[in-house]
Amino acid sequence: MSACYSDAQYNPGKPQHAVLPIAQLPFPHTGTAIAECMDECLSEWEISAEKVMLVVSDNDSNIMKACTEIEHETDED
Repeated sequence: MSACYSDAQYNPGKPQHAVLPIAQLPFPHTGTAIAECMDECLSEWEISAEKVMLVVSDNDSNIMKACTEIEHETDED
């Protein structure tokens, strides 16, 4: 996972980029397992799901399900 963000305090108007931790995901790679892994990664970086504006993926059904689960989790909060 990677992140692009704006740092108004130190570099106003200049996009910043960070590579978030790469986690090994044990089999099976279900949408739920991927969502949990993504959620853990976001939590480690103190990024709330509400701040995620865009997810770029290969459109694999498991990734799409994971994104949907994270989106529904955000809607419930």
